[in-house]
Amino acid sequence: MNSLAPSLDLLKPTLDTGVILARAPGGWRVRAGRRDATCRTALSCLVEPRPGDRVLLALEGSGALFALAVLDRPEGPPGLELRLEGPVDLHVRGDLALRGDGDLALASGGRLSGRADHLELDARSGAARMDRFAFLGRFLETQVERWHLFAIRAEQVFRRVTSTARESCRFVERHDEVQAGSRRVLVKEELTLQSGSSHLLARDRVTVTAEQIHLN
Repeated sequence: MNSLAPSLDLLKPTLDTGVILARAPGGWRVRAGRRDATCRTALSCLVEPRPGDRVLLALEGSGALFALAVLDRPEGPPGLELRLEGPVDLHVRGDLALRGDGDLALASGGRLSGRADHLELDARSGAARMDRFAFLGRFLETQVERWHLFAIRAEQVFRRVTSTARESCRFVERHDEVQAGSRRVLVKEELTLQSGSSHLLARDRVTVTAEQIHLN
């Protein structure tokens, strides 16, 4: 039986206060008055106790001692730890808002998933680091002022691609190759082709149509 058990009316639960001394096997070592005992953290005590905390104790008639709540904490390292054992399902019948004046961190040792009818993110800056990323959607629209992409290797597969730009520049340091069933290039004004050497190969014929043709 716990050393804090009352001498009379053992079947009636009693309340007392105590100070957490240190962690003990299966719970905490607590001091109530001049006596020490071992207590367990009650399921309803969400704040994880620390040595030095003043707690509310409940002693059952069987001698089991529980820390019901953390009443006071002396000056020490800031912050609270909310500890929940086992699977937890938080169900709110209404809106739920998480706000913090500082950082907000979400960490998971396994899978982190989210589901909503509408997802909106608003931040001044952001960064994402992933070994592998997959996106599946029906429509994607992006609006950016500047886009910079760096990759060791990029592969794109599209059924149809349409690109519209005011100006376009592409720099290829080594080899550039285009394979197509057919290709058509329309230039409204001037077309300039410049190379160290040029080879034009055609299986059937080559047709050049112009008002004037100059070959130098």
